[in-house]
Amino acid sequence: TTLWSAGFQYLSDTPFLGIGAGAFKHEVFARGGFFKPLVAHSTFLGVLFELGVVGLLLFVVAVVSMFRWLRFIPVRNRRFYQFFFITWILAGLTLSIEYRKMTWFLLGVAAVVVRLPSAESQDEDTQPANIQPGGDGEP
Repeated sequence: TTLWSAGFQYLSDTPFLGIGAGAFKHEVFARGGFFKPLVAHSTFLGVLFELGVVGLLLFVVAVVSMFRWLRFIPVRNRRFYQFFFITWILAGLTLSIEYRKMTWFLLGVAAVVVRLPSAESQDEDTQPANIQPGGDGEP
């Protein structure tokens, strides 16, 4: 699209650090000849245009880490979180949601949920140890 063409042109000017957080819509409006400020309509391209290759790399690392953390959640809960994160990624392909609270809330939830003790580990902690006779001075 014309917006993305403008974005790639701005990216060629500052490929590593981009044009600045939140600046894409203002740059497009000022330099692109559009009648109003417009967003990239893609989370990943928006991050690339505004924060450059470095910012996109860090953002992708955060998203990939989010999925990797899901491995540590019990299976019955994992599907629930996977559904929301996949929905977020699909929305991010066509919407600019990189600065929405929902994005950072989901990343925060992923970071917290994997650190919560699971019901299985709590059950293991409360069960008495299986002590074999003769090993600990028992008859």
